Amino acid sequence: MRPGVKDELFRLQDLASLRSQMLKLSSPMADRRLALVGCHQSMPTRRTPIDRGRRVQITPAMVALWKRGQEILATKAEQKWEEEGGRRREFLDLAVDLHELLDRRPWQVDVFYVDAMKPSDDQDQGDWVGAAAARRALVAALQQQSG
Repeated sequence: MRPGVKDELFRLQDLASLRSQMLKLSSPMADRRLALVGCHQSMPTRRTPIDRGRRVQITPAMVALWKRGQEILATKAEQKWEEEGGRRREFLDLAVDLHELLDRRPWQVDVFYVDAMKPSDDQDQGDWVGAAAARRALVAALQQQSG
């Protein structure tokens, strides 16, 4: 026998004997133990799952980062590093800061590039929709702030 197989057989025998002993008992505690052991099916819930999407309030700090990022994108300065006369590091840093303030996950679509891409069939539609909604909120807040 392979090493460890003997231990697995003993564990299975112990589990089987525990199940048989538990079946002889009929108490609430025994039912809980049976559920833990895995030979008892739990009852399904009647609760309806509710989608509680994260709601993020747009703050002036977010609007300031968005405005600065749009200025950098308008001049295409994000394409060159600072040593070459661009503002790439500044843009990447502010994009990460804005992404975190919006409570978006690292793998989710960035709000600066959501319009440049359309979701494919295998991509999470909710992620793209959430990024598009955040972008619309930022644009509206910036317009409201500008007057």
